[in-house]
Amino acid sequence: MKIRASYGGCSIFSTAPTRCPLCQADVPAGVAHTCSASPRPQRLQLSRRKGFRLPPGAVKVDRTTKWGNPFVVGEDGTRAECVELYTLLAAGGYLCVSKSEERVERQKRALAALRTDLEALRGRDLACWCTHGTPCHADVLLALANGHPVTLPAVRPIA
Repeated sequence: MKIRASYGGCSIFSTAPTRCPLCQADVPAGVAHTCSASPRPQRLQLSRRKGFRLPPGAVKVDRTTKWGNPFVVGEDGTRAECVELYTLLAAGGYLCVSKSEERVERQKRALAALRTDLEALRGRDLACWCTHGTPCHADVLLALANGHPVTLPAVRPIA
């Protein structure tokens, strides 16, 4: 098997069936495979600029998808507090039950997606609307999906 990997992706040609180490796609024997999955997944910022396109292999993780943070900035806390709540939900399985029934259901759906589909994010760039340099739940998803440790914030009672 020949593999050429770079920051922009990899190319594989194998005489035996194999799996792409970056995008996890099954590669049949004798078939060339090229993917654009980044060997170091990163958070990308979504944009409404004319001509903006997500890079191939990147996954949108905003609130319009099952990966969205169920905690809303301004309603559930500051951006940093919402990312802390998401970290507790995603890495610790804690639900914030003091919220409305609809919000608890949103958290349960997010937790179910994390428990069943997190593998789909491994090795992929993740895109959200948060600006670079600010806390973002996509950073938590990147860490969890790629096997990096996630530090749980202290659980605090709501005042």
